[in-house]
Amino acid sequence: MFRTEQNEKPAQPKPRTIPPFLRPPGAIEENDFLATCDRSGHCVEACHQDSILPLTFRFGPELKQTPAIIPEIRACFVCDDVPCAQACPSGALTSIPVQELRLGTAIIDQSRCVVPKGEECSACIDACPKPGDAIFAGGKNLAPIVNPTNCTGCGLCVPACPFEPSVIRVHPAWTVQV
Repeated sequence: MFRTEQNEKPAQPKPRTIPPFLRPPGAIEENDFLATCDRSGHCVEACHQDSILPLTFRFGPELKQTPAIIPEIRACFVCDDVPCAQACPSGALTSIPVQELRLGTAIIDQSRCVVPKGEECSACIDACPKPGDAIFAGGKNLAPIVNPTNCTGCGLCVPACPFEPSVIRVHPAWTVQV
């Protein structure tokens, strides 16, 4: 056992941060999703962009092998035919028209964005499949603005941000109130 000074507390392990994840397009409500998903991986295989991956045990045993999109790893590319939902045999993903796709909402950390500090950057706007509708310039020295009603939550803006870590996070649809 190591000695510590009397007033010194032993170092505490740092909590592991797990990035937020999104469910694939057409996912039903989360509790129903967990009860319905057969963890077959058909949606993972059907995603031709390799955006969907099975969650590992580190997300918790109840989530293991369920399909997810982690924008920090690979965003959803909003495919016109939504093949992942069509491939789902269990009904955990339902076919959805691409214009109704809603995985979550992008949130910009205003305190870390460089635009309010006078620097030019439009990387998130340029990456958005709905520029001008879902995300648009906030004006001179104002951070971009996300319209939560039009944001699909695809996450394409997250890796487009030139800062590490990205100043943008996508909050899953089941945690965002619009």
